[in-house]
Amino acid sequence: RNFLGAVSIFQMTMEGNTWSQPKLLPFASRYGDIDVTMSPDGTKLLFSSRRPAPGSEEPRGDYDFWMAERTGNTWGDPIHLGEDINSDSHDYYPMMTSSGALYFSSQREGPGTNNIYRSEWVDGKYAKAVKLGEAINTEHREFDPYISPDESILIFTSNRPEGLGSGDLYISFKDQDRNWIEAMNMGDQINTPGSEFCSMISPDGKYLFFTSSGRGPRRIPEQ
Repeated sequence: RNFLGAVSIFQMTMEGNTWSQPKLLPFASRYGDIDVTMSPDGTKLLFSSRRPAPGSEEPRGDYDFWMAERTGNTWGDPIHLGEDINSDSHDYYPMMTSSGALYFSSQREGPGTNNIYRSEWVDGKYAKAVKLGEAINTEHREFDPYISPDESILIFTSNRPEGLGSGDLYISFKDQDRNWIEAMNMGDQINTPGSEFCSMISPDGKYLFFTSSGRGPRRIPEQ
């Protein structure tokens, strides 16, 4: 949501059967806090931001990952996730598994070269990120990864030329040896001539949520 000219983080709570009004989180910044996700147990909030890195007063020129932890109903101050997982290029859409590993997309191979990476939580910090193999990443853009808590399902967006639109959802599963099988387009029941991205599966596994720009005519907001 726009906050004094920047995208920032708001929180809503369910009060009875109604959502509360959005409330700006205490640590929200004016530096562009985007791609907000939560850990499977709901205790950690992850996001990308251009806010100044530790020891600096200048906003970053690229997006890095930050994490805040929740105690009761209170979120602590976010911490920078370090140089092994972050890069000097844009790092987007961090998604945590039950083991604490992070899947994310990054342009660390050059502008517009989005690929999907994985980093493990080791000895209190995130280890050097590893790019996923050819079953997932191609010469085209792969981004906005959803990973199931047990790491058995990976859904992401790609702009591969055989797709139905400018960005389609693809899905991959792990085989019996825990290797990713070649990702498949999720088909025309989901994908459109527009873009589909930011996918999420509900905690009970029954529903797929995603953003789409290709469904129905665009509505002009009322003045």
